[in-house]
Amino acid sequence: LESDGETTPTMYQIGTDLGFLQEVVPIGPGQDTDSLLLGPAERADVLVDFSNHAGETITVTNDAAFPFGSPGDTGTNLPELAQFQVRDADPEAPVVDPTALRLPGPEPFPEESAVRTRQMGLDTGPLNGLDSHFLDEEGGRDAPGEHWGDPILTRPQVGTTEIWELENRTGDAHPIH
Repeated sequence: LESDGETTPTMYQIGTDLGFLQEVVPIGPGQDTDSLLLGPAERADVLVDFSNHAGETITVTNDAAFPFGSPGDTGTNLPELAQFQVRDADPEAPVVDPTALRLPGPEPFPEESAVRTRQMGLDTGPLNGLDSHFLDEEGGRDAPGEHWGDPILTRPQVGTTEIWELENRTGDAHPIH
């Protein structure tokens, strides 16, 4: 975040593609981490308290290099992602300290309850003359893997737990979601 005021507000990350984090992570100058790095299609749930920034313009910027931006790019193709023009804050509005939040974490499960472990790989290969992503499962059919539009062959049973071990064999940063 960049501000046209004297200070930059802190972002508080509370979640990802996988749901809530176990603890709130402050992001910004002087915090646990100074920036938030996201891959294509990756999600982060954040809270920002703008109450001390009335009248300011806050801009979310991108200075990530490849593979999170374009090849050879330092974020210049999309340097500004979003902008907030902060109005006067309501002095009666409640303000909650994000670091005091108790986030509902994922329900733990004992690994020994898993009925199966599947090893899968994300790969690339040709499809109709174009380079395409596919997912293969160890012990699956002899074809190079399942393309995104193929029929679903992996069918876990309802009420069971499986462990899926995914390996990214491509040269790309690719979040699994």
